[in-house]
Amino acid sequence: GGGVIGISNSGDYRYPKDLHSEDDISAAERSMEFQLGWFSDPIWKGDYPLSMRQRLGDRLPYFTDEEREGLLGSSDFLGLNHYSSMVVSQPTEPKTFGGYWGNDMFVNIHDNPNWKT
Repeated sequence: GGGVIGISNSGDYRYPKDLHSEDDISAAERSMEFQLGWFSDPIWKGDYPLSMRQRLGDRLPYFTDEEREGLLGSSDFLGLNHYSSMVVSQPTEPKTFGGYWGNDMFVNIHDNPNWKT
């Protein structure tokens, strides 16, 4: 049998700008966790990604044991919508704006000039 209930989330891939920079590698992973993990991790792991917990603190709600039990395994399959890939790097200074795309995620997003459009 196949799945009955599923969820489709957006999960654009992020490449580190400098493949040898631990900061850029972490920024790429964090960027994907803030996009895909935000909505997927609670269903398959029972909580938000650790990077979100660390960056958002008490602004991110906590699940009760009952909520976590209801979330875990509540989807039979994951549909993945992939719209684009981008290159990211770790900012060297705090962002001048807040919110999701600013200091919350804390990444710089770049186009790769070598990619054909």
